[in-house]
Amino acid sequence: MDGTIHAPVIPQDREAEALVLGSILRSRDLLLKVQEFLRADDFYSQAHLHIFQTMLEMSDKLRDIDHFTLSDALKRKGILEEVGGMSYIAELEDLVPASASVEEYARIVREKAMLRKVVEVTQGILQTANGRVEDAEKFADEAERRLFEVTQRYFRTSSKPIRTLVKDYIKKLEY
Repeated sequence: MDGTIHAPVIPQDREAEALVLGSILRSRDLLLKVQEFLRADDFYSQAHLHIFQTMLEMSDKLRDIDHFTLSDALKRKGILEEVGGMSYIAELEDLVPASASVEEYARIVREKAMLRKVVEVTQGILQTANGRVEDAEKFADEAERRLFEVTQRYFRTSSKPIRTLVKDYIKKLEY
């Protein structure tokens, strides 16, 4: 071993991200399932982050989500071409197999996001440790706190956000 610290491979799965988005395009109701535990910043691909964020915004406004309405919303934001254009949005829906499991795809996206955050935090800890640490105990406590924050974000058991509860209730009233 030469002692060289190599840059870590960035954990991500663009295919799982695309499958989450395509699943939502096939069935808007799936957004309610995944938004309980997946955030836009969990997506590694900036295009996918923007697409998911736009889907959330459309859902908040109770707008239908399909490749046409999503493309229109992205166009209004001036980012349609940046995310791959209308053809990419249509392609997302076509990627999803008939027996899709959006929860499994979202779990993969969330897991990769957590690993990226752990890498980010540990790189910061390493950088600080290689610098000047005046109080090792205080430094260790801070490092532990930062890693704990990551685990709390990704492993906490929480109830549904109020907006999700309200949307679920409205949806039940509509049927």
